[in-house]
Amino acid sequence: MTDRLSQYSDFAKWLEIDTDTSMLSSAEKTLLKTCLNKDWSVPRYKMRWFQGQAQITKWGVFRQFMIEMRGKEESIEKLDYEIAKAEADIEIHQYYAAHTPNPGERKKAQVEIDFLKRQIARSTRMKDDAMLDRQYYLDLLGEMTTGPDSLVPDGSGRTWMDILYSDDQDQFERQLWTNRLGKQAALDILFYGRIGVGNMDAILQMPQEQQAETLVLATDYALQLQDYQQKLQLESAEKKAAGIPADLKELQFPQVVQKSLDGQPVPKISTSGDDLDVYNH
Repeated sequence: MTDRLSQYSDFAKWLEIDTDTSMLSSAEKTLLKTCLNKDWSVPRYKMRWFQGQAQITKWGVFRQFMIEMRGKEESIEKLDYEIAKAEADIEIHQYYAAHTPNPGERKKAQVEIDFLKRQIARSTRMKDDAMLDRQYYLDLLGEMTTGPDSLVPDGSGRTWMDILYSDDQDQFERQLWTNRLGKQAALDILFYGRIGVGNMDAILQMPQEQQAETLVLATDYALQLQDYQQKLQLESAEKKAAGIPADLKELQFPQVVQKSLDGQPVPKISTSGDDLDVYNH
């Protein structure tokens, strides 16, 4: 895949620090300049797994990427407008400064010009980030519009683009909501032992046949997740008993737990009724 970060880093405009940095060290100035100029676009990982896969079905993923890309395009259009307007305002202030006999008005016009130039620089940088976001969505959509993944899994030979312009969208929306509400209800069952009122209310708004399908899906999914979690817990307990350290990535233990693991005495924590009465504090 094309290295979009490098591609857009070469294209992006570099911002300089315009504020007073006399009290900052050289290292602090470097940090400040870096935060101003680092692209803060949405990470492609987040787009793929937390915007796209949050929709569960391929149709939902495809539609969400299309919606997100349209939003980015509209953001770019708005930023183009803001930049063009600021450039026009600069010309107005320059004309006024050149023709007014009042020194104070000339100074004020120059202040406005300097502010608008900084605003143009910031808007340009935001536009660069938005364009990188748009490119990421185009890349992700490209994966879904080329090759086997571009075909709807119904044997019709149609693509997801074809579905956008057909009456079959309702069919795929039905699948999306069955899976989404089934997943949400399954998590309710897994963690609370029953389906929450919000998800149950949503399920009961669907056709009866779909209600039954969603409830079956929720129950089966919850049981499979629970079974998998229990297997992981058993494996983790066996590793601990064998003295094999767990891979906790970058997670840190709470202080009390860490002391316990280090073999240090754990301080006793006493609570009173008042400590538990959080509403009276």
